[in-house]
Amino acid sequence: MYPDVSLEAERAVSEGKESYQNALALSISHRTQAYILDKGAQLGVNLTVQVELSKDPMPVPVRVRLSGNVSPYAKSRLQQILANELGIPKEDQIWT
Repeated sequence: MYPDVSLEAERAVSEGKESYQNALALSISHRTQAYILDKGAQLGVNLTVQVELSKDPMPVPVRVRLSGNVSPYAKSRLQQILANELGIPKEDQIWT
């Protein structure tokens, strides 16, 4: 009887950790997306943004896909912001 309880407890803990990790990743993704959209809006740009996170225990943004009608100046400025403030290098900023 006790081994079954231990297995159930381990499974519940594992599911809880997975649920927490998913919620954390979703929160970081949404906050990053909102930050980028806000910076775009400050430059007068309407963007669509998709954020890709690392698989680390504490996920961080590693790649973004951006689309919208963006002037060369606004694109250059956003590229600098993403690189300097979010640590996403220009080669991991995919513009369409």
